[in-house]
Amino acid sequence: MFNLMMYLPWGKVPEINAQDLLQQQQDVQIVDVRTRKEFCDSHIQGA
Repeated sequence: MFNLMMYLPWGKVPEINAQDLLQQQQDVQIVDVRTRKEFCDSHIQGA
């Protein structure tokens, strides 16, 4: 059975620009959430 609630966001993801991120100097994990097609259409070689 289809459950719409599974697909709704449950909170906000904080946004930060790259310069501010570098200044924080914390351990950071960046997650690429693009689809396979989006990745194939535009990505940095070796990434």
